[in-house]
Amino acid sequence: EMQTLLLALGLGLLVVLQAQDPLDLEAESQAPSGTLYMKGVTSDKEFSELKPDSVGPVTIVAQDGGSLKVTLSFVKKGQCHQLSTVLEKTEQPGVYLAFEGRTTVQVTQMKEKDHWVFQCQGEIHGQRFKHAKLIGRDPENNPAALAEFEQLAKDRGLNAESIFVPTQGGAGPAHNGHEVGVRGCI
Repeated sequence: EMQTLLLALGLGLLVVLQAQDPLDLEAESQAPSGTLYMKGVTSDKEFSELKPDSVGPVTIVAQDGGSLKVTLSFVKKGQCHQLSTVLEKTEQPGVYLAFEGRTTVQVTQMKEKDHWVFQCQGEIHGQRFKHAKLIGRDPENNPAALAEFEQLAKDRGLNAESIFVPTQGGAGPAHNGHEVGVRGCI
């Protein structure tokens, strides 16, 4: 059961880079590439034992056809975890499918510049999950974006009282062009 929840949390971490405006019907050409940072997470369930010690930046590469390859790393209980997946573009703007269609990700651009909410829902091993993440281009926390995220979480039936703000534990691209992961990761 804990592995299922960890997988769900990992999935949510993977989708944080799909930062595009779901109302823009031509968003395919605007799908971002590069590095984003997770600034807040909440869920419809308690997930305290699944919280990572720190998270690294998430990288995304736009693929032909509008799908996105997302890679991230995080440290949990002193161990590095690296995850990578492809988010498949759907006909619906701002909506992607992951893990063979078992997870739906809806991307909503926030009023605060360069911030998005990624709401993920699906089922893993018979357990339904629903969670949202606040994502931004800058690793620094933004109080206005966090307040907007709290309201959106309440509006969507998520637990705004238990928003988790992860510790940023990594850097962006290294000088040699390779990504630097969370401290302690390869």
